Amino acid sequence: MADGGKFAPKTPVNLNPPKDDPISLEQLAMCDGNRDGYPTYVAIKGTVFDVSGNKAYGPTGQYR
Repeated sequence: MADGGKFAPKTPVNLNPPKDDPISLEQLAMCDGNRDGYPTYVAIKGTVFDVSGNKAYGPTGQYR
């Protein structure tokens, strides 16, 4: 690794690949990690990722 591994996660994170299912802005807003029964999603340039398995994106994580 060119960075010496300093940007690698301390524990491996396995995220599901993105899906081709359309999602409305209203539905995406509900998937913020603060609601029981909803996954945690992150949208980057129109692609939505399910980051539910990564605590960094949860309500107490650094990317909340």
